Amino acid sequence: MSEDKSFKKVGKYLRQRRVDMGFTQQEVASFLDYTTSQFISNWERGEALPPKSCLKKLVKLYSLDSKEFVNIMLEHHKIELNKALNISTKE
Repeated sequence: MSEDKSFKKVGKYLRQRRVDMGFTQQEVASFLDYTTSQFISNWERGEALPPKSCLKKLVKLYSLDSKEFVNIMLEHHKIELNKALNISTKE
């Protein structure tokens, strides 16, 4: 799995949870003290990851299973580290 795909997996997870909870991107942005929903859109499209400072709030807002969320984020970081160290992995 490439880094881009791992970003997209995190984004897809976050988007599904937001939709399940019935929130708009703007409502999530406001809850996280952002003035624009562009940040949320970028996360959900796999263009970026949420900053660490938002993770606790996202877990609370979306009623996420903390362990599941940690595993998804760890999977992304594992891929990123393997790539940085030129470690080949079979996906």
